Amino acid sequence: MRDVAASVDADRCGGRRPPRRQHPAAAALCAGGNPLVWKTYSGIVNAAFDDELAFVRRALNAQTNESNCGTLTAPAAPEPATAGIRFND
Repeated sequence: MRDVAASVDADRCGGRRPPRRQHPAAAALCAGGNPLVWKTYSGIVNAAFDDELAFVRRALNAQTNESNCGTLTAPAAPEPATAGIRFND
């Protein structure tokens, strides 16, 4: 496997797997020797867009994305949803 990327909005997950459940999978991929870029983002949905776009551009240009396996840490509990924002549950 060449590169793997994963990201998540740390506040709310919109039905996706929350960061605390993603971390063991990310750690297992790293333990298996896979280069991995895994980050959590606090705040609004799409906070990861700039990082994701840069990741894809590097991959499409046959450039290696630097793995962050050596610095993975388990994320904290999700923050409460921001009131007044539609679909923020």
